[in-house]
Amino acid sequence: MLRALEWITLPMASSELEGKSIEVHISTQVLETHGFGKLRVEPHPLLPDRACLWVSSAGCQAFSFEQFEADQIQRHPDSSLADFVCNIHYEGKQKARRY
Repeated sequence: MLRALEWITLPMASSELEGKSIEVHISTQVLETHGFGKLRVEPHPLLPDRACLWVSSAGCQAFSFEQFEADQIQRHPDSSLADFVCNIHYEGKQKARRY
């Protein structure tokens, strides 16, 4: 499933993110899920400070990060699992998008 492009300001240099592994945890009031994938950076064709940050998994699932999601990306404390980790929590009326 693909989500629409989200042009964001990357949380770090694109060279640090491109092709790296990530563990993503998503939680809402009624759902918790997590998985592993690879990051892809698609630079904006006109705005040098904007890009689309994608994560894809072996199952061909892919989605682009919104800004608040990308802001949660951190180096993984256990680099044997993944290069980065992202914990996304949707609260209250904040609407979780379909993954």
